[in-house]
Amino acid sequence: MKEMSKFSYKIHYTGSKGNVASIYADELGFLFDIGKAYKNIEPLLYDKQFIIASHRHGDHIQWSTYKRIREFFPHIKVIANDEVNQQLIKRKLKPVDVVIHDDMQIMIGDVKITFLQNYHGDKQGDPENYAENHGMIMECNNEVLLFATDLSTTIDYQMYLDKHNLKVDYLLLENNYNPQVIEFYETSKHHSGYNIFSNGSYRHLPCTEHQMMIDKYLKKDGVYEELHQSETYSSFEGLIKRSEGKITMEDVRAWKN
Repeated sequence: MKEMSKFSYKIHYTGSKGNVASIYADELGFLFDIGKAYKNIEPLLYDKQFIIASHRHGDHIQWSTYKRIREFFPHIKVIANDEVNQQLIKRKLKPVDVVIHDDMQIMIGDVKITFLQNYHGDKQGDPENYAENHGMIMECNNEVLLFATDLSTTIDYQMYLDKHNLKVDYLLLENNYNPQVIEFYETSKHHSGYNIFSNGSYRHLPCTEHQMMIDKYLKKDGVYEELHQSETYSSFEGLIKRSEGKITMEDVRAWKN
């Protein structure tokens, strides 16, 4: 955290096994996503006034955790999009307190929050895996925090930052996969005998775009985090480890040459 900053944060869990982050802004406490069991979440709730749930996928919101939070921490306000809200109603759970939508802005004290769409899948081509998803840009006293995960492009964030001529102090952004690793895997899987699902990568953010956001929008003294990294597709070493010997570094070197 930068000296005298209005923001601070802690990434508790990130990735396909669960996502939870604490963000503090001007003495307000936010918990972003509750994708773990209640026993993991409960110690984090005592200094929070708000929960923001990005989307309906189970590694970002667990319905049993939500139910217990509503029971034992009724003062905490929950913010989420309509798809999450409809899932709660379907399960006969308490609806959210604030339903958000694309480009919606809210003010909480001196903190302005803009909710932006995270393009997370193909609604027409793959409706089962598609999810309405939102990240956010927080602004407070000339500082900017961006939080986004499970997205395939940052275009809406770029447009907002360009429109308002903003640079980012805290860039908390997905860095899921290396496009070169995916390209190598797709060209080698047939002869290697190793075949594991990789199509899900199109729903996530490549390392090249994460680096572009750092280069273009992060302040010189800014801080960044790499969220939701794939253990398999973020590096050649990860792919090799996952393949259990069916793919080797010699295969990678031969492909590069």
